[in-house]
Amino acid sequence: MATYKQLEEDTGGNGTSLLVDEPEDEVPGSLQVTVKPESILTKSPSERRIFFIKLAVFALAIAAAITIYFVPIMNETICARHTLCVVIIIVTMWVTEIAPVWASSLLVPILVVWLSVYQEPNQPNQSIPAKDAAKRAASTFFSSTVMLAFGAFTISSALTKKQLSDRLAFFILRRVGTRPILVTIAIMCLGLFLSMWISNVASPVVCLSVVRPLLRDLPFDEPYVRMLLLAIAFANNIGGMTTPISSPQNILASGLLRDKGAIYEVSFLKWMGAGVVIALICTAIAFGFLWIWFRPKIKQVGPVPEQELEPFSWGHAFVLLVSLVTIGLWAVNSLLEKYIGGTGIVGMIPVVLFFGTGILTKKEFKELPWDVLMLLAGGMVLGDAISDPEDPTDSKSPARGLLVLIANNLSKVVEGAPVMAVNAAFSTLMFIVGNFVSHTVSAIILVPVIWGVGTNLGNGDPLAGHAPLLVMSATLIDSGAMGLPVSSFPNAQMYSETDKHGKAYLTGADFMKTGFLIGILE
Repeated sequence: MATYKQLEEDTGGNGTSLLVDEPEDEVPGSLQVTVKPESILTKSPSERRIFFIKLAVFALAIAAAITIYFVPIMNETICARHTLCVVIIIVTMWVTEIAPVWASSLLVPILVVWLSVYQEPNQPNQSIPAKDAAKRAASTFFSSTVMLAFGAFTISSALTKKQLSDRLAFFILRRVGTRPILVTIAIMCLGLFLSMWISNVASPVVCLSVVRPLLRDLPFDEPYVRMLLLAIAFANNIGGMTTPISSPQNILASGLLRDKGAIYEVSFLKWMGAGVVIALICTAIAFGFLWIWFRPKIKQVGPVPEQELEPFSWGHAFVLLVSLVTIGLWAVNSLLEKYIGGTGIVGMIPVVLFFGTGILTKKEFKELPWDVLMLLAGGMVLGDAISDPEDPTDSKSPARGLLVLIANNLSKVVEGAPVMAVNAAFSTLMFIVGNFVSHTVSAIILVPVIWGVGTNLGNGDPLAGHAPLLVMSATLIDSGAMGLPVSSFPNAQMYSETDKHGKAYLTGADFMKTGFLIGILE
């Protein structure tokens, strides 16, 4: 039987994939290359229908944006109206995925400059020159928050390459035995712990590499297989709550709080103190629900096969030391910021040391999750544009940006309501959007708005309006939104897992039946 390798790097990005037919006996000269174009014409009728529906929605969004660009719809400034056009176009592209979400994010800096969304101070109908707008967009695109994410993903890459995360995984699972209940609890706790330090974008890959040999030995229709994959996905989603670097949405929210001022910043340790406790409770709920839902009858799994790991060396010690020092500096950033310059600068330490010493090479540099970084960077620019002008707290100022207008209208809706009711309302909104759009995109869209509403409720004082609380609560809830395969990176990774015949273990219905209910219970 032939095996197939996807040679993505040889396509030149032209939408064409090369399938290499490589016989198992590897007879010389038997390698055949077939060019298989991927276009709308090769899709099934249902896929083409969905594509054209998305195209129609996008066309309507463009028409709406053009109309709003020229016609005022509320008491907004010209720059705020232009910002709304950008939001409509980008959010529609993210939701419909008419283009990859990370590619759509690259359009944000272009649009905010060309559509003149940045206001001149105290001149509501005057935008800053395009040259100055370009500088501002570029600096925001590679902001301290993006630098922190860059550093976190570099640490993840180094820990993975040196098999330090694998060592921990195999060490734990070899000691829990072969009882399914213990294996499930161990793998969920492992995902939770790894997410804290290498982000829940990378941690599911480690968990999956450990359990994949177990899956291959089980019947395809064994309920425990689906339960274990869902347990990995949900534990890593929940692990995204635990630290400021455990998920892209946490990085974004903690960055916003830090940028608003030291008084609003939630330190690494404070975030961890709240996030870990909540995550442990949520993980227990998720495990209990899955175990009752699937009621696995299997009595034994595994054991986890022995894996040959390279001997521990100075390179392993170096990676471990640099990672611990970097995380330690992130944890005490509020105390040392005037000396070290902030979390973004600290994030560059592992980048320089790991790539500069050859621990990581150009290959690993290319393999970093640049799609996530580009999505985060574009989201930061969009958030900055929505928040313009810089000081949105003065509602009497004539230079009111889009965020202030949205916040003012939402504030009227929740005016007089108890803070817990407001918190519940925005957390519910984040949960709904996070399920259907994705954790990262929902945070990009809603976190600045929630901050603005909290600021308005405090009459310009974010603390009086509990803005930091509203932002952090909604962000934590965001990680609990896991009802669809597209909701998060862990969900998508488990959804794509197949058996040796290429048949997917999980369906969208598996996520909907369990993920929504677990999220509501949490």
